Amino acid sequence: MLGAIGILRSASGCRFIGSLGGIDELTENQEESDGCVLVVDPYLDGVPFPDALSEVTKRHPVLVMSARTGHQNVRRALQSGAHGYVSKDIDSSTLVTAVQAVGIGGVYLGLSVADVLMQEWGGAPPPDFGEPLKGTDLTPREQDVLTMVARGLTHKQIGTRLTLSKATVDTYVHRIRQKVGAFNKAGLTRVAMDMGLLSNHS
Repeated sequence: MLGAIGILRSASGCRFIGSLGGIDELTENQEESDGCVLVVDPYLDGVPFPDALSEVTKRHPVLVMSARTGHQNVRRALQSGAHGYVSKDIDSSTLVTAVQAVGIGGVYLGLSVADVLMQEWGGAPPPDFGEPLKGTDLTPREQDVLTMVARGLTHKQIGTRLTLSKATVDTYVHRIRQKVGAFNKAGLTRVAMDMGLLSNHS
């Protein structure tokens, strides 16, 4: 991770907060680290995987950066709540792009990671990572945001309609994804349909 730390320290598109020796240190530095993107290699921490990721993704957007890029490793990470997965051999600009994408609630897969997954799926469209949970505890505002995402509105358009900043909408979408276990638009749309949200809105 030392190379990644050096890249992020000097990156103009990111603000580097610090590095931690392990996941257990997050509890000790929770106030300082809340809201930050965590770049982690869960295989190095000694905490049972995927328990390590499941715990930290409750509070943070997580980008996994690991030498292990097999489809099972990636699938388990995304099912545990990670929003991105890249190989340790990526270049500096790709790492910064990945951190920025995850930071706004997006999903980022490195090129080599995406290639591995597409080989597994035989070129078919990727499935959702994790089954959407039925009867989720979405708030009324989260349901409104989910409905608009499913109808194809951009985060900026949603913000305009609900009188919210784009950053706030990004946060809502991130929270919704965590609650329902859907990590792409197709998955979110299916959840909205299952909840009857699309039929209830004009």
